Amino acid sequence: NMLVNRRFKTPAAGIDQYRSQVILALIQDVGLDAVPDLVLLPAAEGSALLAYLDARTLLEREEIAALDSARSRMAGLADSAADFPAARAVRAEAIARLVRFGSLPDAALALAVGMVQDALKDDATRPDVQRSAAVVALASRRYATVITAVERSLALNSFQPECHRLMAEVQLIGGDLSAAATALDQAVAMDPQNPRTLFLQGLMAHWNGDNPTAAKIYEQSIAAGGNSAFITSSFLASAWLRGTRPNALVNYYRSRSEWSPDDFRLQYLLGRAFAEQLDSAQVHFDAGLALTKVALERDPSNVSALLTQSLLLARVGKFTDAEASLGTVLQSKELTPSQWYRVANVYTLIQKKDEALKALKVAVDRRYDLAEALNPDFGSIMDDPAFRALFVRSMTEAQP
Repeated sequence: NMLVNRRFKTPAAGIDQYRSQVILALIQDVGLDAVPDLVLLPAAEGSALLAYLDARTLLEREEIAALDSARSRMAGLADSAADFPAARAVRAEAIARLVRFGSLPDAALALAVGMVQDALKDDATRPDVQRSAAVVALASRRYATVITAVERSLALNSFQPECHRLMAEVQLIGGDLSAAATALDQAVAMDPQNPRTLFLQGLMAHWNGDNPTAAKIYEQSIAAGGNSAFITSSFLASAWLRGTRPNALVNYYRSRSEWSPDDFRLQYLLGRAFAEQLDSAQVHFDAGLALTKVALERDPSNVSALLTQSLLLARVGKFTDAEASLGTVLQSKELTPSQWYRVANVYTLIQKKDEALKALKVAVDRRYDLAEALNPDFGSIMDDPAFRALFVRSMTEAQP
């Protein structure tokens, strides 16, 4: 029971129908052949085993601090891969998840890929190593490899909720909502209170346009220990705005702006959160424009300020001025993927769909981000088949 509770959020007593599968999964996960071996492990190996199980638990929480902790805990074990071959895979997985959250640069993926390849050479028959390979492949946008690694892992050990979560996510990226729902149903049956299980349920509802349900499930995911910063800023905020709780979003951004009163982006988000309360929205849009003016007086080439200025001008109906500001942005030759997403947002708001889709294609090709697909600034084109198609990735060929 201690090991089950360590590995899964659901208490062992709550999943009696899966008890034997859970125990078998844990034994296979740590590379043991029988339960007595777990009891008779030498102290040093037992310590390594518990460190490994703790790191695995931290990985599935998907909180940045937890991922950093998992990475550091595995550093020593990874150096002695012959004694504990899965340690490299765990460390690689932590790095890959941190890259996906933006806490490490994309260049770090090369290290993760090398580590997981070494782990596969050490022992490709371990389901946990195959599972880590799937996570690294997902971060690297090699979607066909994700599917292959998940299938290999499940063939070695059928009770792996995270494998079903990974399959649900990659099938959603591939545009197969039916296959995504089937995989997610498996994860829900095995591990219903896991934060990632809940998050993916919310994401499915969100993608299908059921914003109130999405918001409710995102909140449950945060309560279960999910990454509140990631879920709130990227997903829950959108579901609140387009759902039934815009006031919750106002309070969220207001609390953030109290700590950063000079943040022009927060003023934009606050104004947008007021939705139909035009007078209140105008106050924050005006405040944002004043702050971007100050920032641009200091540095006329400040791309972040120019983009936010463009969004603000578009929101107050000054489409010509918004496009002029955007023109200055496009003179830059080094826009980041996030900035290309903002360019697409501006074009959407000033009702230039073709230009919006062109900018969006550049952004998606450089960095795939489902959170951006749900950005409320794409409101007028989100249901357009051409828009949806840009977020569907090929499952048969590797992505760059």
